[in-house]
Amino acid sequence: MLISLATSNILDASVGPSSTSYSLTRLGKRFLSTRNHGYVNDFLDLFWNISPQALLDKAIEDQKENFMLETGGGAPSEAFISAMQGQTSFAAQVLTRVMPFETVHHMVDVGGGSGTLAIQACSNNDHISASVYELPGVVPITEKYIMNANLTNRIKVVPGNMFEDEYYPEADAYAFGNVLHDWPDKVNMGLLAKAYKSLPSNGTVIILEMLIAEDIVSTTQAAAGLNLVMVTNEQGRQYKASDLEKMLSDVVF
Repeated sequence: MLISLATSNILDASVGPSSTSYSLTRLGKRFLSTRNHGYVNDFLDLFWNISPQALLDKAIEDQKENFMLETGGGAPSEAFISAMQGQTSFAAQVLTRVMPFETVHHMVDVGGGSGTLAIQACSNNDHISASVYELPGVVPITEKYIMNANLTNRIKVVPGNMFEDEYYPEADAYAFGNVLHDWPDKVNMGLLAKAYKSLPSNGTVIILEMLIAEDIVSTTQAAAGLNLVMVTNEQGRQYKASDLEKMLSDVVF
């Protein structure tokens, strides 16, 4: 893990005759300090003691583990939700500042965990309200994040199951923030088809994912590393933009 962080410009390495010492780079201080929005410490904690070889070994189908369920006894635990908050919040902050939200009035953050995508959308767009659509066991965890953001007047948590419910809660935009990479293509097609069925005619779907490059070899280290985590611990993978475009096209978007 230390080597991985050093090659990702999170740590500086000073190699001596008998030992190597590490220190935080400027980038590392930005994302590892708990004082900063979007710190990733809890995400790293999930994998700190797992070697690259162990990850590769677990790629064998019968050795796969699902950290989402394993840490929460059937639903995501508070530790898992915190880890995903760190992974998603900075990207959500950037996305919701640059994406045109003029036609969006109410957004549903599907399987939103901490609600970071809903929180950032409302923080950066004064006219939006939102709902976080999550399993009943996650609702109290999500409510804490919304309360800490002082957005309880604009964001509500709606209990439900994105796989089993016939429709998503009513909205003119559905957001999937680091959700699709957890699941197989067939499952994701079903989730997107349900979004299409639930949306009004001028509705919007928002997908936040770390993308694999179209030529594969230009993929960032971060995306390649996250893809390894998804393949070895979940049922999904990181997508190319063209993969997501095809999925959306296939469900008539």
